[in-house]
Amino acid sequence: PRGVRARLKRMYATMPPELLDAASQPADRKALYALAFMHSVVQERRSGFRAPYDFGPSDWLAAARDLVRRLAEARQHSQPLDWAAVRYMVCGVYHGGRVADEWDRRLLHAYSQLWLTP
Repeated sequence: PRGVRARLKRMYATMPPELLDAASQPADRKALYALAFMHSVVQERRSGFRAPYDFGPSDWLAAARDLVRRLAEARQHSQPLDWAAVRYMVCGVYHGGRVADEWDRRLLHAYSQLWLTP
């Protein structure tokens, strides 16, 4: 959809350069894109939630910084990224901290299961 594409372009245009530089590996960039895509869809599909939530750029930026940090730690210890922990942080803290409705929380988790995976 055009709205998702426009949001993605805006997110990448305003992304701090050090964040993109820190995601230097192709797998890191894929993970960062998956997070950006999910955030764009969540913002664009606000009408799909039962209550209005204001998912802003700060939510995405905090989640992206956490993701890049986790990727670096996993690489440093030669371990795979703990995607379950990433999904928990995104859905339970960065985006989910505002979600009060159980069905909205389920929808957010469904999105994360779909896109935030290895």
